[in-house]
Amino acid sequence: MKIFSGKYWLVIFSVLIINFGWACNNGSKVSAAPSGLQATGVFSAQVDLSWTANSNNEEGFKIERKTGSGGTYAQVGTVGVGVTVYQDEGLDCDTEYYYRINSYNDAGSSGYSNEVSATTSICPVIAPAAPSGLTATVVSSSQINLTWTDNSNNEDGFKIERRIGLGGTFSLITTTLVNVNSYFDTGISAGTTYCYRVYAFNSFGDSSYSNAVSTTTYSWTPTNTGANVPSGRHGHTAVWTGTEMIVWGGVDSSGNSNTGGRYDPSVDSWMSTSTGANVPSGRHGHTAVWTGTEMIVWGGGVDSSGNSNTGGRYDPSVDSWMSTSTSTNVPSKRSGHTAVWTGTKMIIWGGGDIIITENGDGTTYGSLNTGGIYNPSSDSWTATSTGANVPSARHGHTAVWTGTKMIIWGGQEELPANLCCDAPLVDTGGQYDPSTDSWVPTSTGTNVPSGRAAHTAVWAGTQMIVWGGQEHSGTSNTGGIYNPSSDSWTATSAGANVPSGRAAHTAVWTGTQMIVWGGFSSIWQDWGLYQILNAFNTGGIYNPLTDSWTPINIGANLPSARYGHTAVWTGTEMIIWGGDDDSENSNTGGIFTP
Repeated sequence: MKIFSGKYWLVIFSVLIINFGWACNNGSKVSAAPSGLQATGVFSAQVDLSWTANSNNEEGFKIERKTGSGGTYAQVGTVGVGVTVYQDEGLDCDTEYYYRINSYNDAGSSGYSNEVSATTSICPVIAPAAPSGLTATVVSSSQINLTWTDNSNNEDGFKIERRIGLGGTFSLITTTLVNVNSYFDTGISAGTTYCYRVYAFNSFGDSSYSNAVSTTTYSWTPTNTGANVPSGRHGHTAVWTGTEMIVWGGVDSSGNSNTGGRYDPSVDSWMSTSTGANVPSGRHGHTAVWTGTEMIVWGGGVDSSGNSNTGGRYDPSVDSWMSTSTSTNVPSKRSGHTAVWTGTKMIIWGGGDIIITENGDGTTYGSLNTGGIYNPSSDSWTATSTGANVPSARHGHTAVWTGTKMIIWGGQEELPANLCCDAPLVDTGGQYDPSTDSWVPTSTGTNVPSGRAAHTAVWAGTQMIVWGGQEHSGTSNTGGIYNPSSDSWTATSAGANVPSGRAAHTAVWTGTQMIVWGGFSSIWQDWGLYQILNAFNTGGIYNPLTDSWTPINIGANLPSARYGHTAVWTGTEMIIWGGDDDSENSNTGGIFTP
């Protein structure tokens, strides 16, 4: 039994120890050394490194640097697993630096890569040129985007300064890298004016400042609901006089109203409009235009007997009314028509006249393709042409004035007797020239929007923008830009930030952008009407130059959801007022500052 002698036990035990130690060390191997290290001096204070990773078990890489060939290496940074680039920043200009790297894991560090050197750019002998063309664009109630022109080729970056208000003190808010020419300032306050300036810097010194720019973040301010505020209503009209918004008519809790109010945003106050001599009868679905001195209201639904072809001229300087002529050439009774002001005359067109029997049978809706030109200086009417190229009869369409012509588009054609079937929604229109009393049809070719009603249209200086509305498939969030000079359409973006589909919303033109707000979503009924699903207090700003949308859905004092409200543009602000949320009429509103 010599096999069990002490020396044999010793040999076997030693082998076990050796084998056990080999098994433990084999469980975690040092990662392979990286190779192919390259270094590039990219400007006066930065060297960029790149290398090849030759391991699949590293936990990261360690970067070591020394200054000059005789310096001593020291670790200056680490990167994670799989990363093979590194930017060494904050260096001295015109200086040679040496680099080496290794990989590491819990078993230890690998050998070093090849050694490389790079020299930073020569020290600047002049400060960089100042940036220029700084612009500030409001994106939301909490973000402003900055862009500028980089005029230098030796900057190390840019520094951005900001102040609150026009009289505050500038302070540094961020520093960018070289060749950056934009910055998004986020997390700022709504309804606040911010001023910005930018300068370039390098190791020699700073440039002079760029131009300073200021802008104000989006905000909502509620309108007064105190003394003299009109009763809650929808289906009313509103015009902007230059200093006041005048709202009039509509449907309130008592029915059709012949009351109104003048709202002065500079003092947030209301003044009632006269209900005395010559005030028109209460109505809704009428139109109103501002002449420069008077508001002219005309037509609309007045009572259970139908619509009106009467109107009135309201002079706010004396708070008085004058009736419009109902004699020769006055257009027939109607509602759902449109009106534009040419500078000297009012043109009304289209619409329809409803007659409904008590039991609902025998209902007729006589859509119209007639109109009239009203001259307030002579209190007289002239009929518009119904000859060649006159658009088909319709209501719920839109109209804009270009400066020389009226463009009407879209709408719903005549609702058949007894509500038997769908009323056609049209994608046609016409350009009406009052100087020649003639019509030219609008294109129905490429990119024409689908047929719709209860949409909006604004005139953008050279083009008409239509958007939203009721289609047979539901409410739409599409639109089109119509160029009358080329008789062509371009679709509006339905991409990022486009508002949800809606009808009975409002739209105003700011001079550079269209703002849409409010409205409702609905589904189309087989018999030509629609069922309202919900109202909106959301909207969007559309920029036709960039074909892009910016949402205006958040912020303090956002008005409640509604449709059938009105909106006017003051030159700097949009004022919305009134409307219906499908449960009650509102006498509230809001001032939106874009």
